[in-house]
Amino acid sequence: MEWAQDKTSREWRLEPKLQVDSDTVKDHDGQGLFIEHIIQNTDTFQGICLKYKVSPTELRRANYFSGTNLFLAPNPLKVPRHGAVGSVSAVPTKDTLTSIQKIHKLMYAVPSLVQSEAKCYLELNDWGLEEALLDAKNNDENDN
Repeated sequence: MEWAQDKTSREWRLEPKLQVDSDTVKDHDGQGLFIEHIIQNTDTFQGICLKYKVSPTELRRANYFSGTNLFLAPNPLKVPRHGAVGSVSAVPTKDTLTSIQKIHKLMYAVPSLVQSEAKCYLELNDWGLEEALLDAKNNDENDN
């Protein structure tokens, strides 16, 4: 219970406290984003992942813990539903190009660049190839 003031009469009264839990958030189907799993003594981390068909990374991320020791995990566990917002598919994947490949792609796209210049553009843009390419092309156009 918590105290709340009526805006019109300005009187105070006790009202039930509203709790906002991530389990109450609904996705587009109207179902909760998570399933609660109460950890039993016989449960294993891998077994829970297999039962609900979620990856270990998804399960760890949803519960803010690392490792596989269920004694350190929150109980009950929040198990993400497939296709729910916040699942692994919503997380950006690791870039597959190496730094050398990015340098060569940048040099190919902007022929006036030498290797050290291409590397500098990439470093200035945290190795983001698209941003580095835009910067290099803008500077190349300004130089001409």
